[in-house]
Amino acid sequence: MMLARVKAPSFVSSLVLVALTVNCADESLPAPSASSVAASPVASSVAPPPEVPMPLATVRTTSPSLALGNLEGQVKVAEKKLREAPTVAHKAQLFGLLLQRFQISGALADYSRALELADLKLEDKPEFEAVLLRARGLSAAHKFAEALVELERAKALAPKEQATLVMSRKAAVLLAVGRYDEALELAMTVVRLEPTMSSLADQAVIVGSMGGREPAEALFVQAEQLYRGVSPFAIAQLYFDRASMFERAGDLTTATTLFRAANKRLPVHVHVATHLAPLLAPSEGVAILEALGPIEEPDVLAQLGVLKNMTAAKSGDALIARASALYDEAMAKHPEAFADHAGWFWINGGSDPAKALSAAKLNLSLRKTADAYELMLAAAEAAKDTALLCETKAAAAGLKWKTLRLESRLSTVGTACAGASPAPSATASAGAPK
Repeated sequence: MMLARVKAPSFVSSLVLVALTVNCADESLPAPSASSVAASPVASSVAPPPEVPMPLATVRTTSPSLALGNLEGQVKVAEKKLREAPTVAHKAQLFGLLLQRFQISGALADYSRALELADLKLEDKPEFEAVLLRARGLSAAHKFAEALVELERAKALAPKEQATLVMSRKAAVLLAVGRYDEALELAMTVVRLEPTMSSLADQAVIVGSMGGREPAEALFVQAEQLYRGVSPFAIAQLYFDRASMFERAGDLTTATTLFRAANKRLPVHVHVATHLAPLLAPSEGVAILEALGPIEEPDVLAQLGVLKNMTAAKSGDALIARASALYDEAMAKHPEAFADHAGWFWINGGSDPAKALSAAKLNLSLRKTADAYELMLAAAEAAKDTALLCETKAAAAGLKWKTLRLESRLSTVGTACAGASPAPSATASAGAPK
């Protein structure tokens, strides 16, 4: 199981399975050296890479259309099974498939349906499968505190063979809320017990979030070498996660190469496309997004509108307006899950500082991460709320794990806060919605 990722904002850059196989020979990507791994502050969590550089992008995968067709077929079968027997097991199977399809296509209907399936009313003595499904749903909805409570219940009920699954789910939530040390400890345990592509990729994401890019690279490479499937989904996700690490670190050249590799594997992956497009020339970015086809996904429409306006004034305004309506709809249904994306949209293309500030406060109340503080600083600045800007700066300065983007934003707000009088309870008010 690969960790459920929390997408980095798309707008930061421009304005978060056997069938016919094909050999997708992507760009040659850098492999880490043993000496670079040893130099990292978190290198002790990673086995040194072999002396011979490991080849990348040589995994043979099915065509995207065939893989998507297989996924559609699996969803239909799962829907039929659920109609015939509405068991927790059948709900869990359909939940996973719908969430996977949502992560690729961005279809809000799939996301909403998946959360409905997981919204179980548990009995006094619930079974393990029911508790775990409810925890997965809460995590997907970004209700992280509730998810952690349910995962503790699942841990107590889990049969021995499911212990690592519960640890992986908990590590995903801890990663999302910025508790990286705890997440890494769990992820390392899972890798020790079950060294698979998924477990290594999960550890790589956490190590990368802690600033250990070189050891994370070693883990990403090892994860790819362990892949034994033929679907492009897992490989595209692996490249996306690896690219996102470099994007956050400010290495946009490497990020672009990896996002291109992911897009080549799975051109219809909306998150890959919305991260890649703003790193390219506007005309090429437009082509990447238009290749997704007609789609009602706010990130895609907003990004496409912004890029179109770069090529021809006001040509993307209608797309941005439609994206705004979709963000309003998403925030009404699932505010916790869409607060970060909507917040960045309203700072940039949406031009609504009040909405951005509300979304940023909600997002920061859920997780004290570098990305959340970055959004909060940007929203406070857009709303011209100097007191809140300085409160947030003070809180973010004490964050253990900062990204280069956050460091950069903290340095830019320094002048504005130089002579400001600190407001009472600064840290608490910066992190709680008002």
